[in-house]
Amino acid sequence: MQDRVKPLERVLNFRDFGGYPTEDGGSVKAGLLFRSAHLSEATGADRDAIRRLGVRLVVDLRRPDERRLQPNLWPEPADPARLVTEDHPEDSYEPPHLAFLRSAELTGDSVRAFMRETYRRLPFDPRLIALYRHWFAALAEGEAPALVHCAAGKDRTGVICALTLIALGVPQDVAIDDYLLTNDAVGVRTRMPKIAESMGKRFGRVIPEEAVLPFLGVEADYLHAMFVTLAEAGGPTLYLQETLGVDADLQARLRRLYLAA
Repeated sequence: MQDRVKPLERVLNFRDFGGYPTEDGGSVKAGLLFRSAHLSEATGADRDAIRRLGVRLVVDLRRPDERRLQPNLWPEPADPARLVTEDHPEDSYEPPHLAFLRSAELTGDSVRAFMRETYRRLPFDPRLIALYRHWFAALAEGEAPALVHCAAGKDRTGVICALTLIALGVPQDVAIDDYLLTNDAVGVRTRMPKIAESMGKRFGRVIPEEAVLPFLGVEADYLHAMFVTLAEAGGPTLYLQETLGVDADLQARLRRLYLAA
């Protein structure tokens, strides 16, 4: 799909993650499954573009403090999309990535190790589990086109998009390829100097660019760490069934709705 990445004005990483081939020779329908970064800076043109896509469901994976500091400018009550969020008692604690950036020794290697550990943890975060379950249940009821996003649209969003593709029968390596598109979609290397400066001001310390790049972008090893963790727990299929409620019947409905022959 040449037009997979949607070049919106102030919403980063907005893209269609349909259109991929499945292991049995089918393909995921395009124009029904979307992913992005937050919508707090969406311009009027951005909102119009999203409306034209017909988005009916928005699942916001961010914590309540993130939503409060950067409230979405879309959807609004008058818009046709249904917005799903989730709060959890643990959300009152400082997020692990902020604590890490505030106090850890920051090098490329330390950030990569932290990110791999983050991806081992994300599938078992209680609040994310609730939201991931909402996502799959709504898709199975035909609430699409649908959009899922977090802050940057790469980690929490990357996990659920990969799991969605796996549930639809897309090979794992293809799901990882989709995940890696974030680096091109957001122009990671171009934005890195400005992000390094901003992070340094926020945390009152110099943050080397070699530590910013693996934090700002994505690497195959991160998502691979999640798949290894799921394999150790019985595999993605068992996780989808027992943790996210994607049993055989629900998976069959998803495939009827979102796969082209």
